[in-house]
Amino acid sequence: MENVNTTNKDISPSAVATQFDPAKHYNEVFGMFTGETEQVTFEINAKLLDAMIDRFGEDIKFTTKENGKLTFIAQVQISPQFFGWCCSFGDLLKIIEPNNVMCFMKQILSRIISLY
Repeated sequence: MENVNTTNKDISPSAVATQFDPAKHYNEVFGMFTGETEQVTFEINAKLLDAMIDRFGEDIKFTTKENGKLTFIAQVQISPQFFGWCCSFGDLLKIIEPNNVMCFMKQILSRIISLY
């Protein structure tokens, strides 16, 4: 930093700072990589129930599907780290909606597969 000056003016928090919710931010952001916020619908194997509650909190509402899988909706920020997190669960987690997020996941997986 160059040409730094001091001042006697009072500091007042900005509107952004006063509206910041750290818990909400943690639930949406993956590995501190930010992106566009989307409501994403997931389908999971019931084995992942505890992991999803740990990640998104106890207020998440799960719906049981006929195939014994669970679905839920979470607000997340779409980033490369988010897709990496999804992949860490292998075939136990699937993005159902929105279509643009699901398609982006397919593109990422295709690029990875092409490396091998």
